[in-house]
Amino acid sequence: MWRVVCEGPPYTLRGVEWRRVGPYRTSLFALAFTCIGLETRFKELAGLGGGRPALAFVIGQGVNILWTLLLAYLLFGGILFPAPKL
Repeated sequence: MWRVVCEGPPYTLRGVEWRRVGPYRTSLFALAFTCIGLETRFKELAGLGGGRPALAFVIGQGVNILWTLLLAYLLFGGILFPAPKL
């Protein structure tokens, strides 16, 4: 399930070889944010202040998604930099 990419020389900090820990750390960090999102009570959020906090959340997430897609297109689509050869 997990793919560990080990490139470059290993470096250690307090006895831990970080090139092998990095992918797990990133995945678990993303999982933590997923759990926070699953724990959010949107029904309560929609009931507060006439639903304004929920609307602000949805609009903010929409802007975040559009911004991320635009940056991904510019960075990885060959617009700002040459497209990588895989």
